[in-house]
Amino acid sequence: MAVIEVAPVAPSAERRLLDAAITCLGRYGYAKTTLDDIASEAGCARATAYRYFPGKTALIARAIEDAIATNLTTIAHRAAGAEDLESALTGMLLELSAALDTPALHFEFTHEPQLVLPEISFARGDTVLQTAAAYLAPAVTACVAAPEAQRIA
Repeated sequence: MAVIEVAPVAPSAERRLLDAAITCLGRYGYAKTTLDDIASEAGCARATAYRYFPGKTALIARAIEDAIATNLTTIAHRAAGAEDLESALTGMLLELSAALDTPALHFEFTHEPQLVLPEISFARGDTVLQTAAAYLAPAVTACVAAPEAQRIA
């Protein structure tokens, strides 16, 4: 399984489209979100969205990967400053709780769980876990040895 590696996106129309996709997921869900909705929310034309992405599916997939990478980075930074393993894990769990409390996730888990659950369990569950470990293991290496940090993450 591969780890999701996402390069940061600079402030641009692409960044606005990614943010707008997450906003639209929270408002309408995946099934009812259109590329026009996302472009309108981003303040750009549909043609601009096509300049960056081949369609709705690719745009939303990239937006979700970007959100995962951003949240995992935030969680890892919280743990990296901890003095001991207990503080690191507590910080990571608090940040994870905040990251999961979003309108997009609430909508998807409430109204379209059949779309989300297979992606985080069967279809890409290993990738999700390996990605989390890749982001979080370095944050706890100050508290425990590298092999143990990988397992903990």
